[in-house]
Amino acid sequence: MRLYIPISFLLSSIIAFALPGRAATTSVKAPAIRNSEITSNTDLGFWDDVFFCKQDSKFFLLRNGQLYAASITELDHPVKIMALPMAQTAHIITSASGKNKLWLFLESDKSDPFAVETHSKKALTFLKPDEYGSSVQSCIIVEHAHAVLLMIAGGTSKSWPRKENRPLYFWMSLESGKVISLPVGWDLDYFSAGQKVAVFWKIYKSGEDNRPEQSVDMKTGQFLPEVPDSGSSDIIPFIWYETQAIKPLQTKSQMFFAGISFNGSVFPMPSLSGYGYLTTAKANDDVVGFRLRKEGGYPGTPSPFWLMQLKPHQVPKLIANNVTDFAMLDGGIVSIQHLMRRVHSHRTTPKPFFISTRITRSGIYWME
Repeated sequence: MRLYIPISFLLSSIIAFALPGRAATTSVKAPAIRNSEITSNTDLGFWDDVFFCKQDSKFFLLRNGQLYAASITELDHPVKIMALPMAQTAHIITSASGKNKLWLFLESDKSDPFAVETHSKKALTFLKPDEYGSSVQSCIIVEHAHAVLLMIAGGTSKSWPRKENRPLYFWMSLESGKVISLPVGWDLDYFSAGQKVAVFWKIYKSGEDNRPEQSVDMKTGQFLPEVPDSGSSDIIPFIWYETQAIKPLQTKSQMFFAGISFNGSVFPMPSLSGYGYLTTAKANDDVVGFRLRKEGGYPGTPSPFWLMQLKPHQVPKLIANNVTDFAMLDGGIVSIQHLMRRVHSHRTTPKPFFISTRITRSGIYWME
């Protein structure tokens, strides 16, 4: 089925404000929230798929097995990049960049997942032609290692090499496009704290108490002789549906929040160790904001919100409780959506509102 996707430009009304230069935390009145205004509307017509790539600030479009690209300023003039016969019914699921290369990852109900490098027009597949019917369950992009781990599953029962359609794993270099097919039967367990090493369970052998583990260098895809000590050091657990760039740290013996890992840098947070689980984390301008939920809660539960500068030995600052969403804006400004409760006739009514928060070199300030 083709998609009809009109694309509009939204102009956000951002109000600048001045704050005193003291180191103490200061509360001031927040500026009024204004509605965004539509400055123009560009009709792109009918397309099979439309994908916005944040790495290149471009839209990539598919129509009849042809790949096009359009910049934000020239949406009405898409440029054809290449013919992709295998993309007749495909859609773009994600993108990743590495050293002047930009990769698009696609999947389809009529072909196995594949990748396309938009500059060299190189296309590559991961599976043999007779293993159709599979899809990408997880795509772990490790930008600082210029590599990707793909978890692919769901192939037809006759051709798929694992029982019950269990997944296969592939390491891929974002620089060269080299693909290493990891041994059939392996399962990803966790990453080292800086995501430089991936640890897999190997095939269980009779007579062994536990499945043996194997380390893989995320930069080269090569097997390593030693496995990181997950009992005493922090790790990044593998959660197949998790796509955030900022990963939670935890110890394998205690499956609770212990800090964050971002782009190869590790930020332990002893003051929050064992608090709960990371729900959402976003960063901008060397400032990270994140929400934590207690054990037993679910990801959509209103939860406490912290801010911290991405520097060594920083202590996270609790900004607000019962936060449901937030956005990290330029200049260290954060928009936070709260859940306030007003009681009327013994009924509790949730009411969202926003807080503008700013971190400066001299401390944290918030407007509420």
